[in-house]
Amino acid sequence: MDDRISSMVVAPTEPDIAAAMVQAVVNPKELTENVNEESYRILPNTFVFTKKIANAIAATMPPAKRMRDEKERFPQVVGGAYTNELPVSVLGVAYDGIPDPGAAKHWPNERGRLAVQVSGTCTIVAAKDDLDNLEILDRIEIDRSKTPINGVAAVTNYYIPHIKRFDETANEKRMEFLDKFDEGNEDVSEALLKGAGYDHVKFTGEDREKQKEIRWMVQRDCRPLGVLLEKGFESARILLTPS
Repeated sequence: MDDRISSMVVAPTEPDIAAAMVQAVVNPKELTENVNEESYRILPNTFVFTKKIANAIAATMPPAKRMRDEKERFPQVVGGAYTNELPVSVLGVAYDGIPDPGAAKHWPNERGRLAVQVSGTCTIVAAKDDLDNLEILDRIEIDRSKTPINGVAAVTNYYIPHIKRFDETANEKRMEFLDKFDEGNEDVSEALLKGAGYDHVKFTGEDREKQKEIRWMVQRDCRPLGVLLEKGFESARILLTPS
């Protein structure tokens, strides 16, 4: 990790009273074949993403109900580099992160777990240009139309997603997509997704399970991630709202 991180990224502090935390495991192999060792790195105060709705629900269950294997017990998550590539959705914001990706890859149960905040006020790392386009109390969302950005907060080889003001017009397209999908309408197409900002997503011709993953992503994007409370240099304070 870059030595300058400590001076640029706000270190995790004691969570707010309103904060809710879950435990997750960084596991890019569960979500994509495009994996290298750096895929296991997650920085504190950055968004983490998951693809399995069952995993996301399991994180909030009592320990006695989380049985069988690690994939059943904890959400399998990745960092923001995959938001323009996979049908993944925000689980929350990394509290402690994964500073040693090599150890997380080789010993996932011992070194690959991280705490993820899923609600309450928290600090996030964000691109300066994105923050310049936002106002305090704006509702925010992930900007999936843009490629994740590298080099924010003086950290190289780590990509975070862009954020933007919650787009009501695009959200109408998302709702239209969901309605047609749930009705089994054959007019459901990539055109609807592109109108909602998912230019990178291939839908037509995908198998039904992949389509369901895309549907889940769109459904979760219909709600804002949270509300912008404060802006700093490449960091912000937000009220994170649960999905």
